[in-house]
Amino acid sequence: MHIKELPWFNRPGYKLEKNGASSLDSAELLAIIFGRGSMQESALELANRLVFKYNLNRFN
Repeated sequence: MHIKELPWFNRPGYKLEKNGASSLDSAELLAIIFGRGSMQESALELANRLVFKYNLNRFN
């Protein structure tokens, strides 16, 4: 699912702005750093895949 398909209040950028970095999980933080994904996967999907693959459960 692409980030623009998420409800506005569940988007990582909005959550960061309103609630701060501590409200985001590791994948959401990575997705914000990445900014954009590719045609095949969104930044959030890529971040989730990397978090799972490298066991990056909580680095914030």
